[in-house]
Amino acid sequence: MKAAPPRDPKTRYRFFGYLVAYLSSIYGHRSGVLTRMRVREVQDAIGDEDTGYLINVMEHKTVRKFGVAQVYLEAGEYAWCREWLRLRLRSVPQNKFFFTSFGKGEPKDLIKYFRRAWGEMGLPGSPSLMDIRSAVATYNFETNDAEVRRSLGDFMCHDIRTQERFYALHKNLSRAKQMRDLFIPFSTQIPSSTQIPFSTQIPFSTQIPFSTQIPFSTRLPFSTRLLSTT
Repeated sequence: MKAAPPRDPKTRYRFFGYLVAYLSSIYGHRSGVLTRMRVREVQDAIGDEDTGYLINVMEHKTVRKFGVAQVYLEAGEYAWCREWLRLRLRSVPQNKFFFTSFGKGEPKDLIKYFRRAWGEMGLPGSPSLMDIRSAVATYNFETNDAEVRRSLGDFMCHDIRTQERFYALHKNLSRAKQMRDLFIPFSTQIPSSTQIPFSTQIPFSTQIPFSTQIPFSTRLPFSTRLLSTT
């Protein structure tokens, strides 16, 4: 990027794509956290070379509920941002956003740069940033305990209750098959020691007359008939 012409957008947008892919894959933030991240917020990051740096993004979709959105960067990662800010001055930027565009507003095409970088890395598909966010949230939900889920959910400005409500039963095909395999024994196996209480048996007088009994070939399995009488 250093060798690129000052106003060359191709190299700049390629850098944007890779950086957005990197940060989104770690934190799963909404795209608005990145598109609204301002130069001043990056410059005012808290920390140093030993501790790393914490960027506080003041404006994003769920700021009223979660407060500022945060991006922690190690010293080497923060150095990338500082180098971009230095090179950014050569293009005479017209706005105050870190991911600058030719206009005065926030960048609108980060998803395009992200997908281009995704393809260059040889990764399959063409995901959106929301797909990446969902993947990070799902991984958090399926691998961590309740306390860690809540902490990570808060950091990525994601309501863990929404996760539990809408994602808990959203299983993939393999998971659904596992669920079926767990259900099957309940309906096909009855321990030999299990007996139906005598009081729940059907009185002899209410049994189906012999002349109207179901043909043998269509009768239910023995275990299922036992269940039907309870």
